[in-house]
Parts: sequence; C-alpha cells; structure tokens
Amino acid sequence: MLPAIFPTLPDLTYGPEFELPAHAGLADIYRAVREELQDSFSLTGFESSLAAFNTLSTEGQVTEVWRSLQHFSDLGQAVTLVIGQGLYEDRGDLKPWAQTFLAHSSKYAAIKLCLVTGRQLRSRDFRPLVTVQQIDVAALEDADIKTLILETIPIFGGATELPNDTVIRSIGGHPTVARAVARLVALRGPVVVDGDAKQVFDIQEEILSESLGFDTLKPIERDVLSILSWVPQLSSEMTSEIVRLHHNISKEEFSDTIDYLMAGCLMQISGPNYLIARPIRGMFRRKHGYGSVELRSAFAAHLKVAWSTAVENDELRGELFDAFIYMTALEGGTLPKEFDGLLLPSTLQDLVRDAYDRRHNDEDALQRVINWGKPAVDMKMDENTREEILSYVLRAQVRLGQVEPAKIVLKLMKDRGYRSAAYLEAFLIRLTGGDLDKAVHLLGEARDIGKYLNSVVADLAICLKLLGRWPQLDALLKKEKKRVEQNPVLLDIKIGLLVASGDYADAEREIGRLRSMPFDDGRADSRTATIYMNRDRNFNSAFDLLTTILNKQTRGANSIRRLRALAAARGKRFDDARRDSEYLRSRSGGEDAYNRIESEIKLAQRDYDGAEAARRKVKAPTVQDRLLRARIAEAQGQDINTPLDLRQPLLNEAFNIRTANRTVDEYDFE
Repeated sequence: MLPAIFPTLPDLTYGPEFELPAHAGLADIYRAVREELQDSFSLTGFESSLAAFNTLSTEGQVTEVWRSLQHFSDLGQAVTLVIGQGLYEDRGDLKPWAQTFLAHSSKYAAIKLCLVTGRQLRSRDFRPLVTVQQIDVAALEDADIKTLILETIPIFGGATELPNDTVIRSIGGHPTVARAVARLVALRGPVVVDGDAKQVFDIQEEILSESLGFDTLKPIERDVLSILSWVPQLSSEMTSEIVRLHHNISKEEFSDTIDYLMAGCLMQISGPNYLIARPIRGMFRRKHGYGSVELRSAFAAHLKVAWSTAVENDELRGELFDAFIYMTALEGGTLPKEFDGLLLPSTLQDLVRDAYDRRHNDEDALQRVINWGKPAVDMKMDENTREEILSYVLRAQVRLGQVEPAKIVLKLMKDRGYRSAAYLEAFLIRLTGGDLDKAVHLLGEARDIGKYLNSVVADLAICLKLLGRWPQLDALLKKEKKRVEQNPVLLDIKIGLLVASGDYADAEREIGRLRSMPFDDGRADSRTATIYMNRDRNFNSAFDLLTTILNKQTRGANSIRRLRALAAARGKRFDDARRDSEYLRSRSGGEDAYNRIESEIKLAQRDYDGAEAARRKVKAPTVQDRLLRARIAEAQGQDINTPLDLRQPLLNEAFNIRTANRTVDEYDFE
C-alpha cells in the first residue's frame, strides 16, 4: 500500500516494525527501539537507562526517542510503530506527550516513521504538522470482501462458496472478519453464517466468536492461541518448543498450524515473535477461559527455565520479561521488588484491567488489582494511564468493602481533575447503599462528560430502576436504544419491564438476544426463571434452573443466588432459602439481601409482623422493598385471621403501591 501511495520512497517497506501495547507510551517506544538498536541488549542492563529516561522532561524523552530513531534513517530504513490508541485520550485528543512527539518530527525530517493507529488526527492537531502525512485505510468494498473470501477458503480445504449478500454487507469491510467467514464456510459450509444477519446480536462478533468454537479449532490450534492469550507476545522459538513438546508433533506440523491460524487472522507475527490478533484476545478468553491447567504448568515450567538462563547470561529480552510478568499475575503472584524499575505503565494498565476482569472466577483477583495498581499513584506515567489504573483500583476496593481506602483514591482523582471522578463516586454510592438520588445526579454529570459512557448509562438505568423512576428510565432506554441493543445490563433491564407488563412473548424474544451477547453472566436464564415465577407461579422450576446456572456460572453468581433464594422462599423451601441468604450475608454488602429473604420467608409462613420487621431492617431500600411491603399488606388483608376493620385499609395500601409501580417485575431482585 505505502509504495503505491509514495512511489518515490521505496525504502518505506524496509526497516523494523514494532507491535506495541494498545495504550503504549513513550517508554514503550523507547524500550522497543533500544532493544532493536543494541546488539547486546538486556533488560537488566537497560534498567538504569530507563530510570534515567524517566527523569527527563517530556521534551527530553521525545528528543531521546527521535535521536534513537535516527540510526535506522542512517541505514536507509523506515520504522513502523503499531500503537493502537496509545496516542489519544478517550475523547480523541492527542495526549500531551504525543503532541510533543509529533511536533518534533519537523526537526528530524529525514527519519521515515510510520505510525499505525486506531484513529486519525483531528484537523486542529494535524494542520500544524508540516512533515506529517495522514492516510485513511478505508474499509474494503463488498466485491473485495467476496474475492478475499474466495481466495481464503481453499487454504482451509473447503469448496469455494460465498455466503449471502446480507452477510457480506454485515462484514463491514473488515478483512479479519472476512477471513473468519472464509474459515467457517470452508469448515462447515455457508449455511453456518447465512442466517438473517439482522436477527444476530452483532454479526461481526458472532462470526469471530463462531470461528473460535470448540468444533472449529483443533486442540493444537487452541493451545497455541491459549498461550498467546496469556502474554503480549512470545518468541516463535519458545512457542514452538512448548507446543511441540506438549503435543508430541513435528516442526512441520507446528508450522502448518501457524500458517492455518495466520490465514484465519487469528494470530500474527511481529519480528521474531508471535502474538494473538488484537480483536481475538478477549473473545478467545471468554470462550475458552485460560486454557488447561496442564498447558499452563508446562508453559510456566518452560518460562522458568528460559528466565533463569536469560538472567544468568544477562540476555533478558523485553518479550520474555513481559511474559514472566503476565504469567506471574495470571498465577496470582506479585512482581519481585528488584524488577519494579522495569515495569512499564502500559503493562501495569493491562495487568490491572485483566485482573479486574477475572474477579468473577478468581476470588483473589480484586485484591491483586489493588496491590498491583496502587503504585500507579507515584509512578511516572501520563495522567490518562494513571486515571485508568486508579479507576480499577477504586472499583476493586468498593467491591471488597474497603470503603475508606476507596474514598481516599476518589479524593485523589477529584483533586487531579480526572473526568471519571463523577462516575466513580456514583459507583461507590450505589454499591455501598448510599443516596441513590445523589448517584443519579452524579451519573447525569458523568453522562455529559462522556467517559466510560457504557458503564455510566448502565449504572444510571440501575439507579432509576431501584428508585422506581419509571418515566425517566423509559426515556433513557428509548434515547439509548442502540446502546440497549449492545449492552447486556441495559437489555436485561428492558426485559424486566416487558415481564412486568406481562409481555412475555417479547420478553422471551429479547432473552434470546441477551443469551447471544458476550458477558451474559447468566442474565438470560435468570430472566427465564422470573417468567416461570411471574407467569407460571412455578417456583420449583425456577429454583432448579437457577441451581443449574450456579453450578456452571461464575460471573454474576451473587445475583443468581439472590434470585434463587427468593424462588426458594416463595416456594416454601425455607432451608434452601436460608442457606443462600446466609451465604449472601457473608459477602460484602449482603446484609440487606439477607433481611429481604428473611422477610420473604416470614411472609410465606404468614408471620406478617416478622416479615415487616425484617423488611424494615433493610438499610438501602429500593422499589422492590416497596413491592415487598405491598405483598405483606395484601396477604395480611386477605387473611381471615386479620380483624375485619383492618383488612380493607391493608388492601388499599397494597393497591396504591402496586399502581405506583406497575411497570416493575416483582422478581427483579437486586
């Protein structure tokens, strides 16, 4: 592509290419360039250089990087940096260091540097840069997509058939998705993707996810992708040794596997290293977790030997250090103090985010987020990276019930003017039983600010639901219709409103869409259980379904357990209900859930005073607690043992509460 655009600059195709982390900074560029530049590079020797680099001003760091790049220009080479979103803040503005870095390009006009980024510069940033050219890589036309699919299918041994035009259009011009389609068509025929794409939650995500299925990946392919999903990148030599030894295969068989995965755009090569394709990493983990224990043990053993040899010979390369750090985090360890000076901010951000995402199936993950993330307070890094890391730390502290430490982090973030502060304060309020009206106000501010917008809108919807502000919730869901279709939390709330209105057919259709989403977290089956309870009054079937989910579901387990306890109480399975409520009571913020379940049990036992007493113990009442009061009043008003003069007032009270909250699913239990 570049030779065609710049025919007078043939050297653009020669020179090193560096695949950097998605949120790379100047330190990442500096390390990558120095590692390529120095014949005898080792990280232990580089540590003092990095320390000196970190003491420089931004201007000094930028100058040092450009001077290092001069070496490749002297050799007649260009340098390519694949840097993702690293240059930009979340709003699309250039980070301060990136502005300085690009501005200095005019001082080093002889250096040819290609930056591959996830977005283009804004006009106001681009205009002053007289030595910078900006090229838009357009999406492929549908005709090109068809050609790419037809040329790729034979690689996988399939007959050259095209999927229908609806699927072609839904590919959206993305070559990665096109190759995934080609692989699926070759393996299973066009029928696998020929369904009406409009009925699929996200056709591109669906296709990529399908291409990673157990029935479309061989065990060797799955293990290669597992290893590469654990680390940023890994040397091709080490990857080959581990996989060949683990599967007892030849070099030729391993090479064929790599070619196969490359053809499907599932992995890529960067210099001497392999890495999993960026769009694939998170999706692969959702589908396959973290691989087998045996494979992790084999990799850890191999890594330990390679690490010891590298340290002994003072040949510790960047990719090996990163692999060691990532595996240390994956196995729940901590970074040895002697390597603190080598940890880059972008690496720390990735580690903290990954640990936070693992909180549902690793009970120690949140504490690791805190332990790994807190040093970011004092580390030298750009403020955007610091804000991202500390936001994970604060949320982890809140979820662990460490409220006071979380408030200290929140104050620091407010003092520094971080744009996420309003959202994070609302998050703290919502999860600690605080003033939900204040949380709604803060989320309104956060929505205007626009940072973490998916989470902001989802949290706002939850708060409005808990407060029973139905007109506002309805207006929010209508205004955010596109987001509702892509966000499982918002779609789940919409389904709850459909169930409450008795529109079970539409609710069941939306449940099907919810089930196809990533991070469903058992919501779809939980909604099916609420239909069993609302429409069928079949509490035992609901209990059994929720038990099945709990036996296989780790994400969202506490929400599922709360609903199961409710089903048990309504179904008069009091021992089961109390077993779940006692468990919930032991978790952070679980006292209110315990009292609600206790109230439900007392109500089922016709102990109305006991039910009301337990209900009143709830410290952060929601609309569900008002509905619980309605059920208590209604049951007591219908009980022949209640004095006659008290029955009608009780029934009137219940009627008024239900009328004010008629759009609420009574089994939508928070």
